[in-house]
Amino acid sequence: MELITTNWNRLPTHYSERHCMDIVHFCALGNSLTAYAVMIGTTYMTLLKWKEKYPDFALALEVAEDAQQAYWERLALEVTVGNLKGNASSLIFMMKNRFKKHYKDKQEVEHSGDLQFLVDTGIRRDNGVESIEMKDSDYL
Repeated sequence: MELITTNWNRLPTHYSERHCMDIVHFCALGNSLTAYAVMIGTTYMTLLKWKEKYPDFALALEVAEDAQQAYWERLALEVTVGNLKGNASSLIFMMKNRFKKHYKDKQEVEHSGDLQFLVDTGIRRDNGVESIEMKDSDYL
């Protein structure tokens, strides 16, 4: 693919069905959607507008993102098994930031329903009189 030169003051916003196949092939080489937008002389935001307007392009973006992730996973595997030289820490960082949906350290857990907590304060209530039970170990 050759870089389309353009007047950046007047970016093209025209859509072509050809972009569907081109973006998948481009991202299968590990390139980002933003890099594709720059290559064709438009912006990432324009790609998102096309995604909303053209169902075929929306599907192509999904496939392109998967192809992009597959490229980097293959590369990471080759580095891991020693077939390629590379920086594993850099790859991990990139995967966590570029593919957050699949590579993240933080896990979110949702809970529904009522929660009840029982907290033992050590205060006994007998006949309306409060008293605190102390053990020898409490003085240490």
